[in-house]
Amino acid sequence: MAGVERFRRTSAVAEVSPDVPKGIDSKTFFHSIPQTVRLAVPLLHTLDEAALGELVALAQEHLRSPNGAMHARMRGAYDKLAERIAMDHSEFDVIFSGTFLILKIAIRQRVALERVGADLRKMNAPEGYVRDVVGALEAHGAALRTAALASRVGYPRCEGVKWRVDVIISTGQLSRVMRPTIILQLFRSNGSVKTFEVSIEQFHQLRYGVAKALQNMQELEKHPMMRIASEADRPKAEQTR
Repeated sequence: MAGVERFRRTSAVAEVSPDVPKGIDSKTFFHSIPQTVRLAVPLLHTLDEAALGELVALAQEHLRSPNGAMHARMRGAYDKLAERIAMDHSEFDVIFSGTFLILKIAIRQRVALERVGADLRKMNAPEGYVRDVVGALEAHGAALRTAALASRVGYPRCEGVKWRVDVIISTGQLSRVMRPTIILQLFRSNGSVKTFEVSIEQFHQLRYGVAKALQNMQELEKHPMMRIASEADRPKAEQTR
């Protein structure tokens, strides 16, 4: 029982645990606070700072793992912490998932550390928990961003191109054709290789389409609103490095 008491607050504290205030969603970096986070905040007040620190450390380790997989050692730590704080597994799942979502959204949106702390305080999160979350983002931000990028859903990228020109000298119908065609090979990030043939006309259409897209991107970057947005995001990006 001593171990349990060490990781839990008194019942009197739990009775006054605050909920997330209503109507603050748009004032936070969530824009719409997930229901799991709303349910997690009152439960966080039933834990002491030592347990909160272990919870945040476990969530950030889970976020850094490949594809969000929970390996055997992490699963053991998860079960051990839930048992030590004498919390029902369903409730522990809520606070763990809520913490995981907070870290994940803050990383993916590149939220400034000051705003993360301020918004969590608006949501009535425990002060020790706020310090642990901000500390984890500050200490492991680069690794968490790398893991988030690696696990995001997306199409394979083009990592290399090879090409050659073939000339059709003749066909079964014509003895002299002399028509060039271009063979393209695209090497993608998932290891696959796509090979296809295009005519000269199709190749010129491809060149025109790429040049047009680049021109449109340059014109968009010159737009005054894009410059304002870029200047506003620059300090946030520097603070999260």
